[in-house]
Amino acid sequence: MEKVVFFNTKGGTGKTTICYNYGWYLAEKKDKKVLFMDFDPQINLVQALGKASDQSKVNLDNLMIDYLKGKKINFEDYVIKITDNIDLLPSSNNISLVEEYLTDYLLNKTFSEHKVYKALNRNMVIRDIFEENISENHYDYIVIDSQSNFSLLSTTSIIYARKVIVVIKPEWFSLLDIDYLFKIIKNLERKYNVEIKIVGIIVNA
Repeated sequence: MEKVVFFNTKGGTGKTTICYNYGWYLAEKKDKKVLFMDFDPQINLVQALGKASDQSKVNLDNLMIDYLKGKKINFEDYVIKITDNIDLLPSSNNISLVEEYLTDYLLNKTFSEHKVYKALNRNMVIRDIFEENISENHYDYIVIDSQSNFSLLSTTSIIYARKVIVVIKPEWFSLLDIDYLFKIIKNLERKYNVEIKIVGIIVNA
């Protein structure tokens, strides 16, 4: 199973459109099983696929919360089937609140060394949710639309996918952002002992 995250540091680069077209091409032209994961609270990918998740329990928010509460997870309960080859794990406008909930929940009731460690390594907690509940054999590709920043969810998407496609505008400041991204990736590699590759940089005018 191949995983890739589409990433940028600023909005307006066309990241979501390129992410959508990439996944759609794999599914509909190459006959691959594709899972789209929307990590962006703007839910542009969800909207591009003609769906909405704000009023539904079928989304990334509830997957994470239910996992943390110890509920039995059936991953298919949290995804929307778009076509025979495309599934969507949608985000919602409330996804950023889950970051606060995650820290509070991990430290709740018992202030122990183990809980402090998990709270300080929230990226790995979220990554484990996906690795434990998404079968390697169920999809050929996981395609992630990340937030346009270096939030908890954004860095988690990088750690989970380990392959990054950066979408930028042909601007000087975008080049500076790429340099900063390289530094962030090196830091994530050291902290979490993973290898992360930038497999493509798309300059989208």
